[in-house]
Amino acid sequence: MKKRKKLFLLLIPVALILFFVLFIQIQSRTASDYFRDVKPSVYIPRGIADTYTDLLGFSIDEHKLWEYKLNFTEKNEIEEDLDNGKWNKITDETMPEIAYYFTVNSDSYMPDDISDDSYYCIYDFSLKRFIGIDEDVAILGWHRALFIFDKETSRYYCVSMSV
Repeated sequence: MKKRKKLFLLLIPVALILFFVLFIQIQSRTASDYFRDVKPSVYIPRGIADTYTDLLGFSIDEHKLWEYKLNFTEKNEIEEDLDNGKWNKITDETMPEIAYYFTVNSDSYMPDDISDDSYYCIYDFSLKRFIGIDEDVAILGWHRALFIFDKETSRYYCVSMSV
């Protein structure tokens, strides 16, 4: 009987730690929770990302990537949001700046299959507003979020990066 009691007392902290780790994992993979302070808002998919990568891990700076494969309803919701004035079409001129958000230590994490029918917007957390890709803003000491919607493949990407 004493063995069962000791085992039970040992299992409680282990279960709590596992629950906490699982909660953190789910929370970090949910971009809509992470970007809830983006005002005025743009469409961000709800739920757990299909792919989530924290490129810097334990660092002062931040570099996180979320990727969603949108379903029919989500695709319709974002297509309605594309006309809000914050989204811009990706062009050959804007692609190098967009690729910068997917680069860490000269390693590119840029998705290979982004089509020509894709849109982006950039949110600057310091300025608390959406900015243009060629806007004259701070070069260092910033935290920004890049949102990309690929209309052809129904993929949605979020990048949170600070320098």
